[in-house]
Amino acid sequence: MLRLLSLTSEQGPPRSVELSHKIAGEIWELIAGRLRVLWFYDEGRVIVCTHGFVKRTRKTPTSEIDRAQAAYREYRAAKWTRNLRVMEE
Repeated sequence: MLRLLSLTSEQGPPRSVELSHKIAGEIWELIAGRLRVLWFYDEGRVIVCTHGFVKRTRKTPTSEIDRAQAAYREYRAAKWTRNLRVMEE
């Protein structure tokens, strides 16, 4: 997964839908086996990862997509109001 993130930041999303594809709006999915990371681009090819999860069903759960879209909206709002903070967990 780290290799995929690094390549994506340097070269854009992998061209293979088996490794990455857009799943909703500005939200992309990186795929490494059953591990999934949902993310979106910011300016300058900055990748903002919203979260990762282990995919247990054939279709990406709507709750995971909703969570990523909420993070995207919060990020954009914080950036617009210049209240963007980077927090480590």
